[in-house]
Amino acid sequence: MNLTLIFIIKNEFNIDFYSERQLSGHFIIPILNRVDFYGENYREWFEAEIQGIINGHKLNGNLDFMIASGELKPEKPFFFIQEFKKSAPIPKHPRGQLLAQMAVAIENNQGKKMRGIYNIGKYWNFVVLEKIGEFKYQYHESESFDALKINDLKQIFIILKSVKHKYCNLISNE
Repeated sequence: MNLTLIFIIKNEFNIDFYSERQLSGHFIIPILNRVDFYGENYREWFEAEIQGIINGHKLNGNLDFMIASGELKPEKPFFFIQEFKKSAPIPKHPRGQLLAQMAVAIENNQGKKMRGIYNIGKYWNFVVLEKIGEFKYQYHESESFDALKINDLKQIFIILKSVKHKYCNLISNE
């Protein structure tokens, strides 16, 4: 039996009842570890703080996960801010938190675009936030991928690997 199928079988009956910490430890972190977001000029950060000014308002928050430059503390987030939420009930939808944190990263980096994911239980949604004017942002969101379906899980992994290859290597070579 392949590792992907074993992973699905180990989580399929419990994922709807996992706490956020269990969801992260049993389900999300193993996927992220297989991608291995470490490089010469970037690494992964869990529960890092981010703050900045958006349209004159100070925003700050703690990220569940991001890829950023830095050795002892994150310096420049350049990809992938993710929120982990258990499936039900959801007191606050993670999309709003994700978009706010991505906007802060865009402003702090003086960039135009940031990519990320929000996660609710087994569902993964990929998001791109673009700065389209001085005080305007626009986001694009994928359809949900169900990580307990083998083809969706394979697609999530392929997307994560391509993100690492395209964006992390691009930043490393600057």
